[in-house]
Amino acid sequence: MTFRMRIAWIGTLALALLVGCGGGADTDSRLVQITLQARYEKRPVTTAGLGAPAAKPARYAYAQIRNANTDALMADVQLDQNGVGTFQVPQGAHVYAVMLADVVVPKSGSTFRLHGNVKKGLLQSFASGQAVEAVPTWYTTSDSWVASNSITLTLTSKDSTSESGAFAIADQMVEFALGMGTLEPNLILPSLHVFWTSGTKLTSPHALMAQSSGGASLSSCLLNPISGRPMIANEIWYGGPGNGADAYNDSLLMETFAQGLFVDGSYWQVTDPKATSTALYGALVRRDNDEAYVSPWVSSESTIAFANGYATFLGCALRNNPSMYTITASGTIDTAVAWSLDAHDFNPTEGGEFYASGIARSQWGIWKNVLGGSTSGLTTLWQATIPTLTNQLWEYNNAPLGCYPTYLGGLKRMVGGLTYATINTELAKENVGLGTDVTLSLYLDSPALWNVVAPSPVAINGTLTTSSNPYYYDRPQAKTYRVYFNDGSHTLTLSTSSPGLIVELFDGKGFRGAIYATNGTPSSHTFSLTSGHHAVRVRVDPLKTFNGSPANYSLTIN
Repeated sequence: MTFRMRIAWIGTLALALLVGCGGGADTDSRLVQITLQARYEKRPVTTAGLGAPAAKPARYAYAQIRNANTDALMADVQLDQNGVGTFQVPQGAHVYAVMLADVVVPKSGSTFRLHGNVKKGLLQSFASGQAVEAVPTWYTTSDSWVASNSITLTLTSKDSTSESGAFAIADQMVEFALGMGTLEPNLILPSLHVFWTSGTKLTSPHALMAQSSGGASLSSCLLNPISGRPMIANEIWYGGPGNGADAYNDSLLMETFAQGLFVDGSYWQVTDPKATSTALYGALVRRDNDEAYVSPWVSSESTIAFANGYATFLGCALRNNPSMYTITASGTIDTAVAWSLDAHDFNPTEGGEFYASGIARSQWGIWKNVLGGSTSGLTTLWQATIPTLTNQLWEYNNAPLGCYPTYLGGLKRMVGGLTYATINTELAKENVGLGTDVTLSLYLDSPALWNVVAPSPVAINGTLTTSSNPYYYDRPQAKTYRVYFNDGSHTLTLSTSSPGLIVELFDGKGFRGAIYATNGTPSSHTFSLTSGHHAVRVRVDPLKTFNGSPANYSLTIN
């Protein structure tokens, strides 16, 4: 396994990362300068819904000058932080300008922090990065003119044409990359790509998470054919006729981009960036469950609750706005599901550490009320996810599960006991630990997070709850056992009468492996382990269909 930790998103690289110039026929040999100011119209989201369009700069977007007679590329540039770029073309050339929803966010040094673009279509599976490159990127063009003199041209992508939504999405990629750069200046992010269509679909309840090109294998991670970086993609849906809806919903976009930090391929180590056979991929933030969205209001398995809750918090914190919106097809706010991280109007009865909402809200309270709401305070909350900084026993990156209690264990050491006493006040507002400090052995040795079992061998019979609906990550749908293994080979055996269950093994660094059992077909695997605490988790298989009947199982740990 590779760390920074363990699906791949997919996409393309900018059509050009460097300035280039070309020529056209029947032109003067002298050059004229074109200064382009690229803008897009964005509709702000308020409690009343989508507001009136207002122009904003298309920061770091890719732009071109093309020959109006032949469509040949004459010059191109990546625009600056103000959406401005300059070109030189032969005087007298008949030209037009193009701005594309394709951004490259710079970083000090010889590389860039993030490349991303918005593809015109629906997300699907692709065999290669080149195949994704073939999907058109959203763009806006100017009228053509004869370049007889140097000029300044303002080109605006309009809401009325639906094109501006793509640039709004791309600009939030910029915002995300800049924000992450303040938290970790040397952080390099993968290629980020959003598939968006201006069709008449209803607003998605949540942008789709990562989608692999060829199954769960890390070897299926697509690499950008130019940069060699892993490619990460998701899909944003349109809100209906006349509005961009989710394309303008910064709360949804930033939350989704933050979830990408938990995606396989968000961290990579390569000797040859084009050699997938030697590339090693992981996730910037440890993720010990599937890449899946869970309701913030449902008690969920602890690790997936943390990934969702922390991503929601981080997305809001990078915007410095606690509001989470869902926009209807008519462009209004769905008040039934809109919520705010600075309100404590929900009671997580099973413990806030199992609710994405409880995690997000308590993190917001810690940041604003304990750590001062500053960049340095947010940096501390981010650093509590970094393996080299939280690697002591029972901390996030040295515990059998990466979840909220183990995250808080590392944070507690980082901020000190006196500050953590104040943090406990914020945790209590969301019933985290139900009154027990989740960083202490009183909690960690209790059955709240896992059942502590004697050293192997041990035989366990258990039952999981299932649903006839496609719900797979609720807390009763998984059971975790904490066991201490000595050095050597250890075997897990699982049998079930249900349609299918998974048993997974984790050590202090994360996921080690899994076996799958179906009705009447037990499964077994032997692992070579080093001594230490491990988690053995049995859960329902999300690729199987259940009818709501209990799923019985027998587990042997040897």
